[in-house]
Amino acid sequence: LEDRPKPMALFAGMALAAKYTAAPVLVGIYLAWLVQRKSLDLPGLTRWTAVALLLVLPWWIRNGLEGLHPLFPYAGWDLESTQFMHLEKYGMGRGPLDLMLLPWNVSFHAEPDSFVFLGRLSPAGLLFLPAALLLGLRQHLALGVAAVVALVGWALGPHWIRYLLPAAPLLALFLVSGYPRLPRFARIALLFTVFLGLPQNWGPWLGDLYQRAPALTSSEARTELLRSEIRGYEAIEWINTNSPEDARVALLFSWPKFHVERPTVLGSVEDHVPTRAHLALHEDSALEVLKQAGVSHLVVAGACTGCKNFLRKSYPFLSETQFEHLYREPEQKLQSLLIEDATKVFESAKYSVWRLL
Repeated sequence: LEDRPKPMALFAGMALAAKYTAAPVLVGIYLAWLVQRKSLDLPGLTRWTAVALLLVLPWWIRNGLEGLHPLFPYAGWDLESTQFMHLEKYGMGRGPLDLMLLPWNVSFHAEPDSFVFLGRLSPAGLLFLPAALLLGLRQHLALGVAAVVALVGWALGPHWIRYLLPAAPLLALFLVSGYPRLPRFARIALLFTVFLGLPQNWGPWLGDLYQRAPALTSSEARTELLRSEIRGYEAIEWINTNSPEDARVALLFSWPKFHVERPTVLGSVEDHVPTRAHLALHEDSALEVLKQAGVSHLVVAGACTGCKNFLRKSYPFLSETQFEHLYREPEQKLQSLLIEDATKVFESAKYSVWRLL
């Protein structure tokens, strides 16, 4: 960092501009830099920070010009009924004991298809941890500081494995920092253990890759893959095939935005926050506001008998009254508005397409 401050400042700004979850990693690197220098170079630190923030500044300015909080969507929601993220929803708890056991839980209990960390992490890191703490930390203190701060920063946010990706290089480097100082037999034993775990780590990925490979060369296979993997893709196909080319589409409680070949508004993130916020803000005129904005078609999930976008068991930390107010009422409000102000033109499973009247 001391030898190449300008490139590092640019990389820091690029990382923060790409995703705010890089912030704990950058704080860790700042602290590691100070530990390494053993002195506070305030002018240099200020210049590095200023260069990094220049790359993020355009997003803050854009939010400000649109009347939003500079850190929107993470901050600035004026609606009491709209919370961007429930931290309690992910992982295996946020109590003191849960946080102490977090490295163990995320290594051995993570599930890629549930809110229990929403991913899979190799437990190999725990095998290298003792050597890193006992042998690597003394020689690579700055690296250890950066890794610990990055991990703690992740732990303070949602326990979602993909948010750990910015910290992964620092954690990996720190975990193997003590490996070269181990006796030869210990190094061989660790490598052998990691080798035995490769099928468990790589097997699911390779199996998934094998199933998806035909989609690279066959349009039919690609379409079948999209239909099987993307919920609501049939509705998107209908839009791409049957709606006018100048149609504007609103996605309500709907995720598959990327494949829509028309201009879109809203869409989903987290707990369908955009749709719930739009309904809370405009209430009975929610669809009329979309129509005035040029929207002609709606892709809606859950607007069918017995269909629900939110499972009660996913929100055990909310009372029944809170859950009804935050999640059930917006669904019911949209269904009543659709009956009055739109016509259903397509339906497949949970997803439907509506034309505004």
